Amino acid sequence: MFRTRSRLVPVAAALAFASLGLTSCSGTPENTSAEPTELRMLVNVTPVLTLEFWDALVAPWEEANPNVDVVIEAPATNVGETLQQQLAAGTEPDIVDGAPIAMAEVLAELPDEDWVNDTPLVEENAVDGVKKIVGTGLQMQSLVFYNKDAFEAAGIDEAPTSVEEFTEALTALKGAGYVPLSTAGEWVTGSQFLGLAGPTVMRDEPDWIADRNAGEVSFAESNYHDYLQVYADWVAQGLVPADANALTYDDATAAFTSGKAATYTMGSWIVPTIDEAATDFEVGVFRAPTFDGKPGPLTGNPAVTYGVLDTSDKKDLAFDIVEYLTSDETAVTTALSVEGNYREGYPYEASDLTNAIFALADDSTGFITPGAGLGSNIAPLGYGDQVKVVVQGLYVGDSVEGGITLLDDWWTANAQ
Repeated sequence: MFRTRSRLVPVAAALAFASLGLTSCSGTPENTSAEPTELRMLVNVTPVLTLEFWDALVAPWEEANPNVDVVIEAPATNVGETLQQQLAAGTEPDIVDGAPIAMAEVLAELPDEDWVNDTPLVEENAVDGVKKIVGTGLQMQSLVFYNKDAFEAAGIDEAPTSVEEFTEALTALKGAGYVPLSTAGEWVTGSQFLGLAGPTVMRDEPDWIADRNAGEVSFAESNYHDYLQVYADWVAQGLVPADANALTYDDATAAFTSGKAATYTMGSWIVPTIDEAATDFEVGVFRAPTFDGKPGPLTGNPAVTYGVLDTSDKKDLAFDIVEYLTSDETAVTTALSVEGNYREGYPYEASDLTNAIFALADDSTGFITPGAGLGSNIAPLGYGDQVKVVVQGLYVGDSVEGGITLLDDWWTANAQ
């Protein structure tokens, strides 16, 4: 079951929005219907994308549309699984945040208007040319955050650029008394693996996902195989926590922000959490190392995305609020800043760590999508979970060859 919350706006957030007045809603359509109505919105909930955040984000639009109540719903597990359950039960919402692109068939086609066409990666995220999901900004991934004091204590002078150098650094950090690389069970292990391996695979084979769907490439003959062997070696050498499968995302984050762990592979969304933790050490960031040490592209996705359910009988209102959330300056910059995301033309006062990530993006050799891909170039639904199973299996003695075979067999059975 999912939790719901409606119109609960924290005082601080409410004051922040109130100080902007309804001028921030300029262009926000008003619902002229006299009949009170509800718009249900299923959202992704994280340590920073809290229910209170979502309530505050939609509050100005509700003020401009007093007859409409936006009901924020949190998923039971994750957005994709919860939406599938709701569709099966006929209880799906009107709007969804963070829907997997593989579920685009249940979403309505978005209007061919500037507010849609001006959003980041909207063309890349289209399915057969049809736009059904819009994002608020760009979310950087394939990043390695590190404790500069730990690196100095371990005698590491420069951020690693190759996988070999990274392994040497992790070994030195272990010798200096640190947990070399923070990780956890849940979704963390698989996400980290894709973030680390993605730049190496996608730099050399940018159409790898489409090629895998066509049966022209395989995990067994790709750099995914070699990176899984590297990860298995890290497990065997104790460079990642032996009890990772029992740890949560919050555990892994706390291990890094407390100074216990020296490095943490995560997306840019972790920056506000690190900033808020006010660590007693300086945090640096570098892009995921590649096998040959040559710069790889950053990986990333459209951030804070929205789609409207095709079954909704309130599509006009649903499009109205999605337009507000993806084009209103205040709404967009609020969503960008809470996760450290980026969008050209929507500047905000960012932390030093966020600016360091933006500098990496400026110096990047490109920008590619990690993991499941985008638009028509996507992996089968459930790919991330399958990678998670394989990587977590390494912690309980599963073999690299067995894991790679499992991935190839699963993809072949599920490719569309």
